[in-house]
Amino acid sequence: MKHSIKSLFVILGVGAVAYGIHTKFFLEEGPFLDFLSRTYFFHFICSALLVVGIQALSTVKSLVNSLGIAYLAALFIKMGLFVLLFKEPLFAEEETPKSELLSLLIPFFISLFVEVYFIAKILMKIDTSNNIR
Repeated sequence: MKHSIKSLFVILGVGAVAYGIHTKFFLEEGPFLDFLSRTYFFHFICSALLVVGIQALSTVKSLVNSLGIAYLAALFIKMGLFVLLFKEPLFAEEETPKSELLSLLIPFFISLFVEVYFIAKILMKIDTSNNIR
C-alpha cells in the first residue's frame, strides 16, 4: 500500500511537471491547450490507476506469472479509450496542424515511460523474490 501511494504521487507529479514544461515553453495559448490538458489528465490518471492495479495484482500468487500480459492488455484498453473519448478532436474535419498532433504524443510517451519504469520495478521485485526461495 505504501508503494502504491508513492507510485501514485510520483506518476502524477511527473505528469504535472511535464504538463507545466510543455505548456510554458512549447505551446501558445489557444483552443488546443484545453484539449492538451485533458490529454495529459487522461494519460497520467490512467497510468497511475494501471500501475496501482498491477501492484495490487502482484500480491495475488496465481496472477504473478500473467502480470506482463495484464499490463499489455490494460495498455491497449487505455489506447482504445483514448481514441473513443477524444475521437472528435483527433479526427476533426478541419485540418489540425502537425505540430499540435505531434504534441499529443508527448503525454502518451512520457506516461508510457513512467508506467514501464514502475511495472519493471514490480516485475523485478517479484522475480527477485522468486529466485530467493
